[in-house]
Amino acid sequence: MDRPKINCLQPNIMSLYQDKSTCFLVTGTKRALLIDTGHGTYRVDETVRQLTDLPLTVVNTHAHPDHAGGDGQFPEIWVHPLARTQLTHPNLRDIQDGDIFDLGGIRLTALYTPGHTPDGICFAELDRGYAFIGDILEDGHLSIRDLDGYISSIQRLLDLRDRISVLYPSHGTCPIPLDESVENVRSLLIGIREDSLERVPMKLGPPPDSDGEVPPDIDPDQEYLGYRYKDLLVLYDPARSGWD
Repeated sequence: MDRPKINCLQPNIMSLYQDKSTCFLVTGTKRALLIDTGHGTYRVDETVRQLTDLPLTVVNTHAHPDHAGGDGQFPEIWVHPLARTQLTHPNLRDIQDGDIFDLGGIRLTALYTPGHTPDGICFAELDRGYAFIGDILEDGHLSIRDLDGYISSIQRLLDLRDRISVLYPSHGTCPIPLDESVENVRSLLIGIREDSLERVPMKLGPPPDSDGEVPPDIDPDQEYLGYRYKDLLVLYDPARSGWD
């Protein structure tokens, strides 16, 4: 199996990148938190143990297989309750909105952020100013299942701008700022809801600045209906909802 590419993003944050998807390992003074487990195409458990010997908690931002594929390598996984219908792990623990994972010196708060999937969760360190956001924002590409939920989730992040300035997405450029570009995404999504933007057929190739990579849930040869705004491609079809 190929090993992931490991980067130190901050002294207490490591990214594990493979197959176009990023997991994050956050270490405090008492515990470590693994955010997502990737596709399951490598031994993420062994990789984590080479990086820390702290007691480990494992969470999923959502149940898509590029985020939960390695769950079976760990004895226990924390997920949003709606993820239970999509996962087969025998020992799932529920995350509720507002739950805090205290790692010792680092406290990550779970924020329920649906829209990409019904079970989406971000994890925010509100005292240190950063959040791990799963697939709620990506370079050049948004994949929406629930438009109203997505708008609410983007607004929730914007409402925390006085406490969060840095976002760690699971795909594409990482990190990204929580700035006016996120406000532009919200405005775009509202335009879609108000039917003031034209839907166009598109084939979704690599987003800008992505080293030629196509988002993992996209077939580059399939034609989709969506919206194009500047460098942003928004995949949204009201008939395509839920978990697909």
